[in-house]
Amino acid sequence: MRRNQGAGLLGLLLLVISGLVFAEPIIVTGQRCFGAAGDNCAVRNGTVQEGYCIGTKCPISGGSWEHDECCWKKTVLKKSGKSCTAPAPGLHAGAGPAQVCNSEWVKALQRTAGGWNWWRTVDTSLLNGSGKVVFNQYCAESGSRVHAKDVKYCCSKQAYMPSSPDVAEARICR
Repeated sequence: MRRNQGAGLLGLLLLVISGLVFAEPIIVTGQRCFGAAGDNCAVRNGTVQEGYCIGTKCPISGGSWEHDECCWKKTVLKKSGKSCTAPAPGLHAGAGPAQVCNSEWVKALQRTAGGWNWWRTVDTSLLNGSGKVVFNQYCAESGSRVHAKDVKYCCSKQAYMPSSPDVAEARICR
């Protein structure tokens, strides 16, 4: 290596290192298990479980999916300072002026109470910073029971009515 090339590389290296030392910190914004029921898979906050995943198996519904995307759009993206968390105990869903995405929250609660969740094995270590649920990782697989209004979340985007449905809204993903 010629002497001038070595000096040029050393100067470039020093420039890059000095840039790293004085660089602005990067804030990582993202959620794990984005689209699944609960918050951040099944992370415990003290003694309270904030998510519903069991290991790497997570429940997902049209409500949890839509609520996560709505909250991202209306709080993170807009930097609104509003909250998408559940209201304090004893208050109805949507109570308090700061909560947004109430209809999606109620849908998520109804889907869970009605047993309309499907389960997927997900990589619980991945952060989603896009604000969009990754369809092929969270869609309802063939054979999953979904609500008729959630057929669009089937991996095939198709479903059929079971031969002996327990309720009229039941569909099975193809």
